[in-house]
Amino acid sequence: MAFYVDKNLTHHTHAVRDIEPGEELTISYVDTLQIRSARQERMRNSLGFSCACPSCTRPKEESNASDNRIRVISRMESELSDFNSKTISPALIERYLSLYRTEGLDNNIAGAYTLAALNYNFFGNAGLAKKYAQLSAEAGRLENGPDAGDVREMITLANDPKSHWSWNVKPYRL
Repeated sequence: MAFYVDKNLTHHTHAVRDIEPGEELTISYVDTLQIRSARQERMRNSLGFSCACPSCTRPKEESNASDNRIRVISRMESELSDFNSKTISPALIERYLSLYRTEGLDNNIAGAYTLAALNYNFFGNAGLAKKYAQLSAEAGRLENGPDAGDVREMITLANDPKSHWSWNVKPYRL
């Protein structure tokens, strides 16, 4: 589930994937890109209760693997956000998105799609830039609302990648 609160303080909640009959619907009160111990500590200290969601109650081995993936996502995000980096590749971008999906971070994926769109556009790949900009705008509407700045920016990029400020600004190619 993705949710946002608009300027009128209306809470909007949206399903970001198919829901099975009888499946419990939940929203996260904390950043889902934190490792389990950090999420649980925040819940206990700030909100006064322990979380019992599937991500927080999985077996230790699965939780450790998840925490490791979240650490890798964080490192990759830093790399993809460094627009001067010379180590970005299509494989890095696609692995980054794959880890998001593996972690079930569908409720928080607009930013990942934005980074993918921008990086592909930096290298002059209009097709993939457009694809990920459209996915970012779609996810961003659910996560942040239709008037969010990132949503508008990704719609602009998707409509005409070559006239976007990020078009082909890298001096080297993928």
